Amino acid sequence: MQKQCSGCWKINTPPKNHDGRPIIKTHDTLSELEHCATKGCVSCRVIRRALWLSHLTWQEAQKFSQECQSLSVATEFGQTTLEVYIIRGRNAVLRTTVAYTDEKIGDVSLSRSPNDSFAEAIRWYEDCTSHNECRSLGWSKRNPANLVYATKDSRYYQLIDTSRTKELQEYAALSYQWGNTEANRPAKTTRENLEQRRRKGSIAELPQTIQDALTFAQELGLKYIWVDTMCIPLGANWNHEASRMHEIYGNAQITLCACASEISTDGMLHEREAWKFKSETCQLDNHKFLANLDMPLNEMRIRSPLFSRGWTLQEERLSPRILYICGQRMFWSCSRGQRTELGRASGRNCKVYDNVGKYPNLREPQQFLKDRWNRKTEEMHEQWLDIVMAYTRRGMHDSGDRFRAISGLAAQYLVPYLHGDKVNGQEYLAGLWRRTMAQELAWSMPDGKPKRPGDISCFHRAPPWSWASVPLESAIIMQHTTHAKAWDDKNFQVLQEPAPENDALSAAERGALVKCLKVQGRFCRFIEPPSKLISWDQIKSRTGRDDEYDTSKFRSEMVHCRDPTSSKILKLEPHVKEIVGQLDYAYPDHDDPGPWHFVADDALKDLYCLQVGTSSMLLLEETTYSAADGSEDELMSLPAYRRVGVCNKFDEMFFPTRARLTQILLV
Repeated sequence: MQKQCSGCWKINTPPKNHDGRPIIKTHDTLSELEHCATKGCVSCRVIRRALWLSHLTWQEAQKFSQECQSLSVATEFGQTTLEVYIIRGRNAVLRTTVAYTDEKIGDVSLSRSPNDSFAEAIRWYEDCTSHNECRSLGWSKRNPANLVYATKDSRYYQLIDTSRTKELQEYAALSYQWGNTEANRPAKTTRENLEQRRRKGSIAELPQTIQDALTFAQELGLKYIWVDTMCIPLGANWNHEASRMHEIYGNAQITLCACASEISTDGMLHEREAWKFKSETCQLDNHKFLANLDMPLNEMRIRSPLFSRGWTLQEERLSPRILYICGQRMFWSCSRGQRTELGRASGRNCKVYDNVGKYPNLREPQQFLKDRWNRKTEEMHEQWLDIVMAYTRRGMHDSGDRFRAISGLAAQYLVPYLHGDKVNGQEYLAGLWRRTMAQELAWSMPDGKPKRPGDISCFHRAPPWSWASVPLESAIIMQHTTHAKAWDDKNFQVLQEPAPENDALSAAERGALVKCLKVQGRFCRFIEPPSKLISWDQIKSRTGRDDEYDTSKFRSEMVHCRDPTSSKILKLEPHVKEIVGQLDYAYPDHDDPGPWHFVADDALKDLYCLQVGTSSMLLLEETTYSAADGSEDELMSLPAYRRVGVCNKFDEMFFPTRARLTQILLV
């Protein structure tokens, strides 16, 4: 019989509370749980391991260790799970899950020392180098301009100029977070230290995350590594180097994702507290088994602070092979599949309990490269929509990099349209694509309230009709293809003169500079002048649902209103269903709205609409256009309009009864 402490003994016969859900308090403090685990309680060890495995980074683990020792531990029973809580007062400050099952589970036991994980990483890497598809997903045979060279057990490194080296060097690329600028300062190559680094630099002077990345690369048999701040010297042509990320990460033998560190000084090779005690099969007295749920790779990718940074999205999606180094274990991904570090259980018939179906819509990291390789343009387009939605939620130090940090993916997107080395039949236009322009123009911001409303840094970077104009860390929704006819509106056309044929990267760079779009479509006023402005409270539904409206009081009238707490706008005409649109930005509740395109109540009647799909229209306001260089051009003869919102649901008779085909300029 396995040893159990008095607290865990309660799990054998769980009590019932007033609503029928079994909840028990197992330990008065986390320190007590630790003590019982040390004394040999197998159940405590499973619960303890679950708590530590929930922390991805070293900083998270440190905070948990320092702040939660005096807090109590409680459990709640589900049908097949045991929910574990750390409780402060009446509130849960941490929650994790343990499997509670009739099935006997094999042991998964890793080493507490991160250095012991090298062997499994080496097996994954060596196995992958034999995969023909993984070897074929790289971009070119061209080296980065610089690489860091360091041999195993060396205390020094050299910054090598590899721009003229004809043979592609085998190197690792690092994807990590700088954190604050001061923390990463020792890594920066400057004019002052460049020549010294060409001769010899001390590894010990580098931030710990970079030191650990060098160690990983050397263990994998790689003498070279690419680190952005070291390999792009201050004063170099940053725009040129940044535009080559699809080559740098695409040509790397492996990308090391430093998911264990939140700033560059954190490091990646810390003791892994989850594996302090040996794993054993845990069978309770009621014949049930407790086992740790292994966090699936997709959940790690959603939760890791590394993937809140804008640049890391394409660093991940452009990499044929990725090793994710987290605080308590490692993960692997290549075109052949994903793996979780299992230690001694690796290769055995050992069931891994996870929530792999928890994020079904998150695609595998290499799927974009695989679809590019197989010229699956429709699948690539669907992925692009997902990529944009993920990308706008992320932050970055310099909003001026918003197009640059995704330019590598744009260049990859254009590959199926290459004829020789020139792009033909597709065009990148401020983050959107010519062939699917109608669909992509219909993006929306759900509540009109960006996470960083005071951030105006993106406003002048892109035109308002592009998703790239929204503030950093904003959630947007792209309209995915529900059926083929949704965007088969022959009336809408992009009349912009196609750009001259060019290579993929140059086409992506040129497209990022586009500021206006000449289009033709059904065009008319959105709200007719006789319409009366009413209060939003007057049409609120009695059901309380946000997507239902009670317009019965105005069934024979022409009225319109806007929600003051969100960006919804509603118009109603006699005897027909209301039309509800979404303004891009809710009207601010402060005196200085900044430059965003807020629409005041008295200006709602001045809005126009342009049909872009069978059930989608842009909401526009009239503006003026002038060429960037101040010169006159043919576009100045067209009426100019600025996007202020979108409507993605209206009846099919709205436009035929009132609109006419019109050429306009979106600015």
